Amino acid sequence: MAIRIEEHGLADDSVSGKRTFASAEPDPDTGGWRIVMHWHQWMCARGPNSGKWTSASCP
Repeated sequence: MAIRIEEHGLADDSVSGKRTFASAEPDPDTGGWRIVMHWHQWMCARGPNSGKWTSASCP
């Protein structure tokens, strides 16, 4: 299963958004799901990557 969560309007002068991705698979031990991988991206509010999603730090 793929999961994506987006947050916008962050009160930070360098980052205006955060996006979290996760990959989950069934957990046979619990009957639920377990996250097997996750990563983040940020939307820069200024600099050369302004308005773009990036995995790099925003200035």
